[in-house]
Parts: sequence; C-alpha cells; structure tokens
Amino acid sequence: MKKHLFVTLSLLLFSYFQLSTALAQSPDKMSYQAVIRDAGGQLVTNQAIGMQISILKDGPAGTAVYVETHSAISNVNGLVTIEIGTGTTSDNFLSIDWGNGSYFIKIETDLAGGTNYTITGTSQLLSVPFAFYAKVAGQTENDQILNLRYPDGFTEPQTYIYENNTINEYTVPIGKNFYVQAAQRGFIINTDTINDSYPYQIILGSGDVIKGVTNIGVVAGFLVDSKVETLTLDISNEEYIIPASRTFVLLYVSGKNGSAEFEINDINMNPNGNSNYDFLPLILESGTTLSGNCIINGYFLE
Repeated sequence: MKKHLFVTLSLLLFSYFQLSTALAQSPDKMSYQAVIRDAGGQLVTNQAIGMQISILKDGPAGTAVYVETHSAISNVNGLVTIEIGTGTTSDNFLSIDWGNGSYFIKIETDLAGGTNYTITGTSQLLSVPFAFYAKVAGQTENDQILNLRYPDGFTEPQTYIYENNTINEYTVPIGKNFYVQAAQRGFIINTDTINDSYPYQIILGSGDVIKGVTNIGVVAGFLVDSKVETLTLDISNEEYIIPASRTFVLLYVSGKNGSAEFEINDINMNPNGNSNYDFLPLILESGTTLSGNCIINGYFLE
C-alpha cells in the first residue's frame, strides 16, 4: 500500500531585510520559516524538502503573480528556512506591485525533496510587503532601508548623551522618541534591565525613563518628533500577543540572566542557544505570539 504523507506547518512569516555595507542596496527578499511535521505529527528532521512558493493576487485562489521553487533541508528541530525572492523562477520578484490589491502566499511541499507538491496552506500577507511597498510608492532606496530602523525619519534630530555619573536618570520628552545608538555598562529602561553594552537599535517613546545600572555609564542617541508608538516589554512572565488590527516591528530582543530563550508562535528563534538576533528587524502581524525569558523593543506601524 502506498503511504501518503501530509505536512503540517507551524508558520512564521516575516520580512528579513539584508543590510549591506552599501546602504544603496534595496530589500529584495523575504525570509520564510516553517516547521515540518508528517501525518502523525512527528517532526521531519534533517531531510530534503521540495518547496514551491506562489504569491497570489486578490484572494487565496487568485492569479499567481510570482512562483518559485526551493530545495531546502530541515534542521534537527524540523525547521526549514528559505528566502523568498531567491528561488528558481522565471518571474521577477521586484516587479510585484504591493500597493495594488491584496496578496496571499501559497506554500506547497514535497517531503521526498522533489517536485510532487501538495498544497500545504495559503495565507494572506498582511504586513510583510511594507518595505517593498515603499519602493513602488516613490521612496528612494536609502529611504526603504532606513524606514524599518528609523521610522520617525531624521527631521531636526537632537543629539543627546546621557552620563549616569552626572544625571540620575533621563525621561524622554513628550512628543519625542529617543533612538539609543550606543550604551556602556548596561542600563535600565523603566524597570527593565538591558545588560548589552552595545545594543541593536532601540527606540524609546515619550515618558520612558532610562538610567544606568551603576553610577558609571554612558548612553548616547538622538531625539526626533514622534510619529510611531513604541513598546518596551518584559515578556519573561507572560507572553505577548500583537493586538488585533495592528502591525508590530520587532527591533530588539535582550535575554535576561544570560538566557537566549525567545520564541515566535512557539518557534524557537535561537535553536543553537546563542543570543544572535541578526534576523531583526521583523515585521509581525496581529495575533503573533512572542514569548521567552527576555525583553523586547519595537514599534507599531499605523
């Protein structure tokens, strides 16, 4: 009897924009991860997986405007990672007009690593095309790259250097956002301790309080007029779910007490046990669950 295998995917879809040393390089791909399970619910590990990705326009049964194939290999956790926009295709990923209509992604897989695909699932792309939309909306390539990390822009930035040995704490002024560019000897945001000496991009909102862990330390950054709502949150005791009808850009994750535990929709983002978060920033849609022994920072897209 021929055994039929079916695949259950725990989906995590997000934008992952490669920033080259030359800022003129525009984002041209999306990172896609899925956990592969067989019909019995068992993880399919260390196995070649054939995948076909289709971008559909105006509905789950809409016209395919882009199709590509990949040969992926699942890891020890059953996780496969591919970059949409870099697969085998005769289509042009950069020609997709993200601002015209709604788009859906269809994922088909072959557990034998070939091209005998079965339809695994189709879901709407709610927030992923943000930077790609910027391209067709007339922004420059530099603007596209800077959008995610600097959503407030650079209109009249005010440079600020906070020295903990001279100022006890600093409160971000009303109507301003504070971009932390460098820090030494750790610091505290409101009540959350950040131990990293040089963090990835962090944005603090008006009313947020920052201070050094010790009486010696420096935090440097700049202030701009606030255009986005920021969020800094300790999720070690309770998971955080992106609110309905909101899109969240995750900029920064800081493990607590040396922990590298961080999950998105129950997918371990640090399977190697390190604290390397080079996949940031991520654009996460409403309903996405964040959990782990860590502190997160980011902002909401309006």
